[in-house]
Amino acid sequence: MNIARFVCFLLLACAALAVADIVQITDENFDTLVKKSDEWVLEFFGTNCGACRAFQPKFEAVERIMSSHGRPTQFGTIDYSQNPGLSARFFVSRIPTVVHIKDHQVRPVTARMPDMIVKFLENEEWRDVKPSSGLLSPYSLFGTLVGYIGKATKWLTQTSPWGMVGLLTGLLIAVVGLSWKVGGNVREEVTRTPEDRDPAVSSTTTASPALPQEKARKRRSKRND
Repeated sequence: MNIARFVCFLLLACAALAVADIVQITDENFDTLVKKSDEWVLEFFGTNCGACRAFQPKFEAVERIMSSHGRPTQFGTIDYSQNPGLSARFFVSRIPTVVHIKDHQVRPVTARMPDMIVKFLENEEWRDVKPSSGLLSPYSLFGTLVGYIGKATKWLTQTSPWGMVGLLTGLLIAVVGLSWKVGGNVREEVTRTPEDRDPAVSSTTTASPALPQEKARKRRSKRND
């Protein structure tokens, strides 16, 4: 047991001397960097989060250990407040939040000690964890839609008041114009006569008065005969 701890300590010490290769993931580059076939470990953090600052050295140590072991696992960090699209898409409710991604399957990483996270990755213990599925999957249609809503929310909060006034005015004009056009079509349909809608009705109506005259002419012809 003591030997195992000593070996783990040496690995952590060696890892501390290396430079962590952690990618900054954003709303814009996520879909480009995180491919389906890749294995990723992502951390959602906040710049003003004390727990995040305490966890950061541990997360970097895990990356250095995995890299020294020649593992292809990639590591990335996501600023929670600066990337609301991803934060909403992954349904992040607390930070730091760590997730494991493989084949577009997302699983939570609950361990916080470096040796436990390394064990979780190297022994592929993540296979025993149920991935987010259905609507809660970040790769589902609903998860993608929630991500777009998160982006839109950020854009709206950064828009100036005058910009918001212009946007709302434009939307109002568009809605009123569409309503007027639809209402005009309805009014035109209501005011149209049956003859306007079906020309055959008009021809039948016009020809119908001649029918009694034709019958009377046939009767007179029979009497004369």
